[in-house]
Order: sequence, then structure tokens, then C-alpha cells
Amino acid sequence: MLEISAYPWETAALEAELPICHDMADCLLKKASELHAANDEFGERVYRFIGQLAFMHLDVGNDDAPFRAAVVMGTKRSATLDDCHDEDFCASRAFLRHSLGEA
Repeated sequence: MLEISAYPWETAALEAELPICHDMADCLLKKASELHAANDEFGERVYRFIGQLAFMHLDVGNDDAPFRAAVVMGTKRSATLDDCHDEDFCASRAFLRHSLGEA
């Protein structure tokens, strides 16, 4: 978690034009691309992971699959929870606890 805390992802998210997930995801994914260009693989992964989480579409009325792809184009789509593995969820929990200041 210390490695992740070195990346001020909240600052990138606050650069969004509107305080909505889609705009925040755009800012986070833009930062991931910048870090990719700078050969910062870990930083790129941090921002891409958080950006993909922010980019999912919340479907409140769907109890079976409350998060769906935000974008679907032909046979391609953006990330969904089905794309995540157990270690992704463990990392997400740890990341959230760290972000919220919990032990």
C-alpha cells in the first residue's frame, strides 16, 4: 500500500470537469497514459486500475449485476466486475482501507 500512496490519484480525480465518475475516470486514465509514456509501469497500473473502477456504470435497478460496462462498441466493451479476479478485490479492499485511513 505504501507504493500506492506515493501516487496522488485523488488530485487527478479532482481535475474532472464535472464531479461524475465518467469525467474522473477520464482524468485517471489520462494520467495512466502519461505515466506509461514516462515508463512508470507501477504508477500506470495504479491509475489505470482506479480509472477502470470509476468507469463502470452503476445500474441501481439490477440486483444481479449492479455494475455494467460503461461503453459497448460491437464486440468490445469497457471493464466490468466480471473482469476482476479475487486478488483485484483484495487489492481494492486494501486500497480503500488505506484511502480511508483505516489500518
